[in-house]
Amino acid sequence: MLYLVGGASRAGKSTLAGRLCTQHAVAWFPLDVLRMSLFRAAPSLGFHPDTDDLDEARRLWPFVREMIDRLLDDGRDYLIEGTCLLPADVAAVVGDSGGRMRSCFLGYAEIAVEQKVDLIAVHAGGPQDWLSKHPAAYIRQQVERSCAMSVWLRDECRRLGLAYFDTGPDHLAAIEAAGAYLVEGRIPSPLAGEGGGEA
Repeated sequence: MLYLVGGASRAGKSTLAGRLCTQHAVAWFPLDVLRMSLFRAAPSLGFHPDTDDLDEARRLWPFVREMIDRLLDDGRDYLIEGTCLLPADVAAVVGDSGGRMRSCFLGYAEIAVEQKVDLIAVHAGGPQDWLSKHPAAYIRQQVERSCAMSVWLRDECRRLGLAYFDTGPDHLAAIEAAGAYLVEGRIPSPLAGEGGGEA
């Protein structure tokens, strides 16, 4: 099975991927690695870590699409995770995969910006903690953008029938629900979002 996990920055994608990696031996590839590799090794391509995630997703998709084909050919379990996945692109490849792929998106449309900023401060210092090293104004700006992106992702997932899990109200419960969906193909109510799922 090939799993695709998209969503807003700081929504819990890496946490979810890490759980599938340790609990189910699923190999995990973060798209940030591809993005930074292209930025550093091929600057002429114009990738940059400060570019808007949705804009970068459109440019990164041909590379990701090729990765998907190669990983499906390989036949082992893999998980691709990152902010640079668009629901419409994911819906198309999952629909064409003959049941060999599952996907979900994570976001936090149901939490206030101030509350998310406070949570980032409380949980600072983890291995993926690039954001909390910045000034407070920058953190707030990034959280505002990610909250707006979460609303957009939730609505797109509803429209396309994809699984969306809101990690704002109860982060760990939503991560567990998303993991159960990916591994077992079931969406427990009411945590799961508002998309129908493609199991």
